Amino acid sequence: MSTYDVTSRSIYLRWPKFSGASSYRVKATPVNTLGQSLLAHFSDVTLKGTLTPLIPNTIYVIQAEAVDKNGIILAETQIMQSTAPDIPVIDQAYSKLSNSITVEWRAVPGATSYLLTARDGDSLTETTVTNSPGTLTGLKAATLYRITIRSINSGGRSQPSPSRKAKTGGLFFYLECCNVTIIKAFMAYKISFIF
Repeated sequence: MSTYDVTSRSIYLRWPKFSGASSYRVKATPVNTLGQSLLAHFSDVTLKGTLTPLIPNTIYVIQAEAVDKNGIILAETQIMQSTAPDIPVIDQAYSKLSNSITVEWRAVPGATSYLLTARDGDSLTETTVTNSPGTLTGLKAATLYRITIRSINSGGRSQPSPSRKAKTGGLFFYLECCNVTIIKAFMAYKISFIF
């Protein structure tokens, strides 16, 4: 048995087919945390399953059993797996430059880092940071982005936060500089033309 994805409240498992098994029984028990065990049953043709709902930032002992048609346990295995931290919430997202957006959020217990994502249609930019505030760079100017954040620990990544919209700054300063240059050049041209 192995995990192939872990979120704040779910652990996704897969296991090999066991000869003679008519079903599989999987139990997840939290370690050193108040919480009930979760028991799930899967048919003999199912070789992957999801345990949910679980407690964020919690270590679980996961026991899997291959059971025959008479209810006799043919084989069993056990692993330990931590769930990801809880889902963070974005307090604010704003832009001071034309190519970046800064995001602020409250720290999530158990998180060792955070994954910031900016989406603009099909375009996606991600960066990993250790604490708030975090900044996404390399973005397009004057563009509206949908921002989300995930918390990360050794167990996995949380689901994305509710999204916030933020727009990058425009090229006002650049255009202002260009206009001044154009006006100066135009005035120099007029003066040389008159004389």
